[in-house]
Amino acid sequence: MMKLVPFYKKSNTKKEYLLNKNQLRQYFRSIRNDLSLKRKKEAQIEANHILEKIITPFSSVLSFASYGSELDLWETNKLLAKNNKLILPKTENNFLELYWVNNLDTDLKFHPQYSILEPIPNKCRKASLIDCKLILVPGLAFDEKKHRLGYGKGFYDMLLEKQNIKTIGLGYKEQLFHKNLPKETHDVPLKKILLF
Repeated sequence: MMKLVPFYKKSNTKKEYLLNKNQLRQYFRSIRNDLSLKRKKEAQIEANHILEKIITPFSSVLSFASYGSELDLWETNKLLAKNNKLILPKTENNFLELYWVNNLDTDLKFHPQYSILEPIPNKCRKASLIDCKLILVPGLAFDEKKHRLGYGKGFYDMLLEKQNIKTIGLGYKEQLFHKNLPKETHDVPLKKILLF
């Protein structure tokens, strides 16, 4: 696993601990990639069990199709789809477009650039942000102030700007950063974070 090498910026009052966002992305990606299959499976079972209770009262949920070493939400998404509550994002023109998904086996297609399953527009009905009563948000790292470190494209920040929708950041316990993540003016804090 790579090591984080901080640098310090001297201000008038103190030395500030600074880390580059790209360095943090590499670091937390390597942490997530290094988790054992057993550890990931335990987290997946716990997450899907807890999320089943959380999602029940909501009429619709914007979730995400897990990819790579992300926390696997397949069972949660299956349950949402079965109850006609699942909305998933698709990357279009550098923005997230939203679609209702009813069948995970037939309504999704692999996106080669992002290595992720996305809704097939001619099989899924278009959704809007107003339709989303709860948003489950992926990330590479999270801090105690409910900020997240994404993949650097800003898709979720653009989506969540000026919206007052309940958001939950999801990941593994190992993705908690015990300092403040670097943030920019467009970064939007989450309402809640659940790490398993």
